[in-house]
Amino acid sequence: QVLKFHMALFGYDYFGSLNVTDGTLEMRDGLTPDCAHTVNHVYVRPKPGSNCSLVEYKPNHPPSHVKHAMVFTIGTPYSIYWDYIVNECPIGFSVDSSQGGFICACSQSVSRENVTCNITSLNITHNGLLWIGIYDTSTLFNANATDPNACIINEDCLLYCSPNPVTFKLNDTDTQCVDNRGQRMCGSCTEGYSLLMGSNKCGQCHNNHVVVVWIVLFAVMGVLLVVLLIALNLTVSVGTLNGLLFYANIVNFILIIVYHLHLQLSHMKCYDALIKKLFKKQDEDDDPLLDVTESYLTVDQQKRKIVPSSTNYVRRESVVDLF
Repeated sequence: QVLKFHMALFGYDYFGSLNVTDGTLEMRDGLTPDCAHTVNHVYVRPKPGSNCSLVEYKPNHPPSHVKHAMVFTIGTPYSIYWDYIVNECPIGFSVDSSQGGFICACSQSVSRENVTCNITSLNITHNGLLWIGIYDTSTLFNANATDPNACIINEDCLLYCSPNPVTFKLNDTDTQCVDNRGQRMCGSCTEGYSLLMGSNKCGQCHNNHVVVVWIVLFAVMGVLLVVLLIALNLTVSVGTLNGLLFYANIVNFILIIVYHLHLQLSHMKCYDALIKKLFKKQDEDDDPLLDVTESYLTVDQQKRKIVPSSTNYVRRESVVDLF
């Protein structure tokens, strides 16, 4: 994590007044201010609209609970310092020193192909159909919280997880889910949603009075049905109730048969129309096998068609007759 400081330098002018000025600031880092060593020099000057200048420094220490001192000075008697501690990496991150420094990268339990971790934003990104999170999703925590004993799940999730690339934080794993699902492995509906009847999707719960009215209506209808059965003495021993049930089953059976017959007739009509359309298309694509107009030509028309137009057919015939 980058440490950010807003610094301003002040100096005395010719009249002894203290005014904002510019200059070079030496940065030191160490366990104590006295043993701190120089790590950088920065030029500090006021900016338009502000007397301060932003100074950034990224420590390169392993995580520990040891206190370090950041010292800024322009000379031996003129210095100021702050203490800081390099905390442990947050949940899902661990120290990686392979690049020559100490950075927080994906921990071993999170690291996987196509999974990236950003310690600056605390975001984790993967390509989808995957669920990464802690086992106890009901406990709220900050994304920068540290817990080396946290149990992290990193498993394929093919049913309820998003198939698209996902970016999320470990304290908000519901982003990986679809259909308004959440919790561990997207196995539950999020708050305000409930599982729909006959589906695995979660629908929003409506806080209106219509549902209450329906519940009351069905409750009253149930009571009235019981009263009606008692008043009409519709018991199993009488046989009337059995007759009504048998009649209801017969009606239901007939409806099923009618539905299937209607469905088959619809399919037959559809196939018949399709076959007619295919034959019509075939007739349009085929070339005519016989030119009907050709057979209705007269003898003279056929002769004219055979004899070239430049020849006088009548004159030739007269010559033959003379000889």
